[in-house]
Amino acid sequence: MDSMLLVAQLDDADPEVRWTAAEALHGTTTDPSAQLILIGKLDRSDADLRQAAAHALQGGTITDGSVALILIGKLDYSDTELRWAAAEALHGTTITDPSAQLILVGKLDRSDADLRRAAAHALQGGTITDGSVALILIGKLDRSDSELRWAAAEALHGTTITDSSAQLILIGKLDYADPDLRQAAAHALQGGTITDGSVALILIGKLDYSDPEVRGAAAQALYGTAITDPSAQMLLQSKLDYLDQTFDLPT
Repeated sequence: MDSMLLVAQLDDADPEVRWTAAEALHGTTTDPSAQLILIGKLDRSDADLRQAAAHALQGGTITDGSVALILIGKLDYSDTELRWAAAEALHGTTITDPSAQLILVGKLDRSDADLRRAAAHALQGGTITDGSVALILIGKLDRSDSELRWAAAEALHGTTITDSSAQLILIGKLDYADPDLRQAAAHALQGGTITDGSVALILIGKLDYSDPEVRGAAAQALYGTAITDPSAQMLLQSKLDYLDQTFDLPT
């Protein structure tokens, strides 16, 4: 069905019709005009309509920078219900415009704790293709303020970074002496996708470190993380098989 027709069905009084349309749009809407209409529905007084619109936008790809900026701007709303409707819409959604991504990343530094959490939730689970944006976000893990550090870690958790150099810098933080930074880096890596085999092998190699703290951080980072390179997958599986045979791990 045409995306505009589905968008119109969100206004249907029948919740079944509304949510069937929202589910059909979920993760699939790429038309900027349809996205703008959906974004406008996030301001409506009907809470169920707001949730349906957020679900419809979530998990898709926004290629138009101006559309992305309008949605990101709603995180600054003083009304927390409207703010979090926007955060839900952005969660798992990929923004391809680096300038818009940088504005979203910048909200992690704001003094409003709820806004920081909303921005972290908005960034989480998407894909960052621009290496410079990824490096700026990863750099926030080095903040001495633990609240700002963990806002960045939450934003990176489950998020896929496609730039191999940025991934390597994040993996390198698992070796740091600061245990809180190690844990934040491990949490940041966890749940994403590593497509570069050499990057995956470096992370897997940390499981052989004599330092149990680094070993544990690497194991945490790998938990739930998708590795697409077959050679790296085989190496990781061999280590899991060894642990299973040695320690009789539960299945």
